[in-house]
Amino acid sequence: MTNYHLKTVVFKSGERFPMLVTGAGVPLHGPTVFAMAEVRNRHRASNTIANVLGALSVFHSFLDEHGIEISARLENGSLLELGEIEALVRACRKDLKNRTGKNSIVTSEVCGTRLRTIRRYLEWLVKGKLLATNYSHSSLLEQRGRLTLDTINARIPPTSSERTEPREGLAPDVVQRLTSLFAPQSRDNPWKSEHVRFRNHLIWNVFFHLGIRGGELLGIRIRHIDVRRGTLSIVRQADSHDDPRRKQPSTKTLARKLDISDLLQRQITDYILKYRRRLRNAQKHDFLFVSDSGDPLSSSGLNKVFRVLRAKCPELPRSLTPHVLRHTWNDMFSEEIDGRNVDPEVEKRTRSLLMGWKPTSNSAAIYTKRFVRRKAKEVSLSLQQKAMSEDK
Repeated sequence: MTNYHLKTVVFKSGERFPMLVTGAGVPLHGPTVFAMAEVRNRHRASNTIANVLGALSVFHSFLDEHGIEISARLENGSLLELGEIEALVRACRKDLKNRTGKNSIVTSEVCGTRLRTIRRYLEWLVKGKLLATNYSHSSLLEQRGRLTLDTINARIPPTSSERTEPREGLAPDVVQRLTSLFAPQSRDNPWKSEHVRFRNHLIWNVFFHLGIRGGELLGIRIRHIDVRRGTLSIVRQADSHDDPRRKQPSTKTLARKLDISDLLQRQITDYILKYRRRLRNAQKHDFLFVSDSGDPLSSSGLNKVFRVLRAKCPELPRSLTPHVLRHTWNDMFSEEIDGRNVDPEVEKRTRSLLMGWKPTSNSAAIYTKRFVRRKAKEVSLSLQQKAMSEDK
């Protein structure tokens, strides 16, 4: 079975373009053309292309394992049989990063994303064959193709919005524990390097107090910080020429300028002057957060921070990731707004501005699950108590 992996090519323009290649480094024709025509040409970010190709690597590994020549199937007017579709679903559930030898599965969301991508890829392959000249099995392929796609559709797990336990912000006791763990002088702080301790403490504060995304944090440059005005700019800077990271962090939300407190300003300044400037490679660029070598901090480096925390403290939620802190910020924002008698429309516009959403966005509902659930509980119990008191 061929070992497929992703390789990112950096064009002269600075654009990052991932490709799915064999162990010998040869790009796969179908996935490469599909990524160019159906993903890149729709102005999707390189991370999105990589995610699409990751799903297609699962599909092509599945084809190899089962000895399926998909091009020959298309030529004969067919795609996948029912048993093969069931096997494909099982393959999409496997955790490819698990190297323990144990059977580990991915979340329903990841499995669903893989299946949706594979379905879209198969649909693209079918359309390409149907539009080819001198193709003699059009009616047969159209019928079997639709049956295959419908069968895959029926096996796609529900999205997170359809699940009964959506992602929520952290509980107050977990926040308190993390605040203690991230403190540079804490005995429980799991990092040895003085630079890493102070850097991670600043990362925690930026996430916790500003609610930005991980890609936005990794994209912060020193030039984006205006100490005189007390602001931090979140800038969209895809395909930057001077970003040495092959997998460039992306800013999915709108560009915006955020106000930062005096304390956060001092922490940023202290990090730059006392720790960052001592690292040789840090003088080659102006990205704020760096590794111990001074290179810009990578996405994997940021995720490792939270992975180390979860390993150090098993009692922490397994869902602890940078993005969960964005949900936590929204819970705190809701708490703050709740006591200020703010007009709901003003609250929506304010939240959208700070989060980088469009003014008409309904994203707030995704990020306020814990707060809404608590308020619903309070109202429900209040109504019950009132009704019971009236019965006496």
